[in-house]
Amino acid sequence: MMAMHSLAWTDKFVTGIDFIDQSHQDLIDFISMNFSQQPRIVSRKHLEGRLVRLVDHLVGPIVTEENFLISIGYPEFDQHRSQHNWLIHEIGKIILAFESQDDRISDLVQDLLTYWFVTHVAEEDTRIGAHVSRPLDAGPSAVGARSRTAAGARRPHVPIKPAPPGPRLDFIPAASSPARDAP
Repeated sequence: MMAMHSLAWTDKFVTGIDFIDQSHQDLIDFISMNFSQQPRIVSRKHLEGRLVRLVDHLVGPIVTEENFLISIGYPEFDQHRSQHNWLIHEIGKIILAFESQDDRISDLVQDLLTYWFVTHVAEEDTRIGAHVSRPLDAGPSAVGARSRTAAGARRPHVPIKPAPPGPRLDFIPAASSPARDAP
């Protein structure tokens, strides 16, 4: 399996919420540096370290994003969380492939996260920014100054500080978890 294409940050991934956009940009940079542009022949120990760091780059920001969604009363939270759980499950399958000596790990990670950004981030996470840009019923407005994307479309600039992550045990992938067909 060859990686679909190199994953790069584009304006279609902009949510307008600084901490979410930054975590997405950091993840793309991490994928690019560790699974796209690096030589495919690396030691198993080195690749194992990359996979551990990948999980760190995913789980913390997902928990932070979900806590934020709860705090703003995001109406599609359950669906959004189930998509996050699907991603973590798929990463778990890649880890199992690594443990079974599969040599396609970099391609599997690149393909999965390219698909994730195109389907989840561009379609689902951008809805969070649209939801936040609406007036909130309680408390001060979370919407700050507006920023423009390169295409000129107006996106809300939301300088919100994320809530600290809470414990989440359902992010531990299990081999026996039922697979979902799509996020």
